[in-house]
Amino acid sequence: MGAFSRLAGLGFLVGAGVVTAGAVVVAPRVMRAARPHLREGLKLGLSGYDLMRRAAAEAMDDFEDLVAEARAEMRPRQAAPPQPDGDATQAPSAPETPHTSPEEKLG
Repeated sequence: MGAFSRLAGLGFLVGAGVVTAGAVVVAPRVMRAARPHLREGLKLGLSGYDLMRRAAAEAMDDFEDLVAEARAEMRPRQAAPPQPDGDATQAPSAPETPHTSPEEKLG
């Protein structure tokens, strides 16, 4: 049985060597032939990825809007400012402030 084991082991090694050599010779040809299909697959995958990113960004925007609306509703309502006495059709006047030029505001 020892001789059979050695022959089986040797046969396995020879077979593995032949398969490896065949793969080295055949792999470049297979890659050249499969390259256009692989490229199309990558393009489809990248398109799907971009589509999912856009969908996720829109969903996140909608969620952020919903959170902002809920927070706004949670804030206590402020009382309306008192209306000035007088004619109700008259627009309220702006508070008087001293005139400042844009340069004075900056500097």
